[in-house]
Amino acid sequence: MADFEASVKTEVMESGIKLQDFLTHNQEFLKSPSDLLDLSMMLETQALDLYLRLAHKSIKDKNKASFNKIADEEKSHLTALSKLRDQRI
Repeated sequence: MADFEASVKTEVMESGIKLQDFLTHNQEFLKSPSDLLDLSMMLETQALDLYLRLAHKSIKDKNKASFNKIADEEKSHLTALSKLRDQRI
């Protein structure tokens, strides 16, 4: 698995935006830990919304379950970021 993950090079984020374009457009939010955490939470929220919508639209139970599982992972990311943000304030 590690070899596979190392071989994958992605230039596009879950939202379909090119990573470099996103970083360039959001430079101002990459300067402080607080802003970076806010930006990260925004991305996780958008990803959560995406996977919940895909689950809702899925006809096959297997697909619905897969998207809901990914959504649950996004929820855990959002929870972890929220706790980290609360610790920093």
